[in-house]
Amino acid sequence: MEPLLLAHYVVNYCISTLGKPVTNLELQKILYFLQVDSYRNQNAPLLQTDSFEAWPLGPVVREVYLNYSINGGNPLLTIESRVPNEVLPSFVNNVIGSCSKLSASAMVALSHRPGCAWSKVYRAGYKEPIPEKFIVLESRETAAL
Repeated sequence: MEPLLLAHYVVNYCISTLGKPVTNLELQKILYFLQVDSYRNQNAPLLQTDSFEAWPLGPVVREVYLNYSINGGNPLLTIESRVPNEVLPSFVNNVIGSCSKLSASAMVALSHRPGCAWSKVYRAGYKEPIPEKFIVLESRETAAL
């Protein structure tokens, strides 16, 4: 699935269903945890592979970040019209709901756990791609949210 389509779904779900809009930072972490959980639940990626980069505050999909960066750290309040056509796996809403109960800093901390994909790649001053094989390993070695 295209990362931006899933991002639109997450933004809409958080606004319309949860009544709790997310920031760009929170959206990035939710997308990442969805990818990890997709490997955990389906043994396959939800997003196109090699979508994530290791940025200072955790995994980021550059395309999604740039799309929402105009909002800065403010909540994303606009309902998106372009969303996925396919039915999403049941774990998607569960992960979004679990993440919505966490603060942005708690999600960042989770994405920075020792041994996670981000920690294997991140180097200060660089925004390196996170190899999908590291995300697969993380899905097998860490507990679900």
